[in-house]
Amino acid sequence: MSEAKKYGTIAWLKPGALDRESLDVFAMTPADVKLAVFTNTAATSMMENPNFDISSFDRERRPGILENVQGIVDYAHPAFISVTGDLIQSAMGAAWNRALVADIERISGGKGATAMTAVTDCLDWIGTKRVAVATPFRRSQNDYMEKYLTEAGYTVTCIEGFDTHSIKDVKSLPKDAPLTLGKQVFDGDRSAGALLVGCPVWDPAPYIDELEQYTGIPVMTVLNVMIWAGLHAIGHPGGVKGYGRILEKAL
Repeated sequence: MSEAKKYGTIAWLKPGALDRESLDVFAMTPADVKLAVFTNTAATSMMENPNFDISSFDRERRPGILENVQGIVDYAHPAFISVTGDLIQSAMGAAWNRALVADIERISGGKGATAMTAVTDCLDWIGTKRVAVATPFRRSQNDYMEKYLTEAGYTVTCIEGFDTHSIKDVKSLPKDAPLTLGKQVFDGDRSAGALLVGCPVWDPAPYIDELEQYTGIPVMTVLNVMIWAGLHAIGHPGGVKGYGRILEKAL
């Protein structure tokens, strides 16, 4: 039996296109684990909408997500499926995320996660209830993130973002914005036990190690947390260097 078959496939359903920033996820995946990536078109449904409607998203988009999950199962037969989109999932709330995971697992027969259930699972694994958060999102959108984490039982020690209103705005931020803002939110209250740098679009992956060296605490991004959740679910020990402590030792 090959190592890839032993551990199984991790599948990722991501909002938006597969771009250069998303390629970081392949470097985060151990060579003996197969990664299958699928995309959908939900990325701008909240980012560029000043009047995001939670009930409309659930009614109009959730069936499509589950249809895509079935397609992933039929194509890749994964042992683990992650559906990401931390901003939208924060707005939808913890109960919605848990229900989506339950449906993913029902359809797939394997393990599943959303970006936000992976974040909270990882915080529990790290052993902290205090988290600093840096995102490329505007204040009203960060309010969703803070509310989600607070209602799930965590303390957000500091959260900051930028006045962005489109994917283009996010991509126009300075290249080192994740590093600068990550340091800022940690310095805002150094009692945090973990740092979450949300949204992969502004490409925080290259700065994970430097942020861990600066803060002395684990640094989580959507991508390394998603891979951590998959490795943890399939019983893989990790061993990936350069993308944070959680991937160096995933069990």
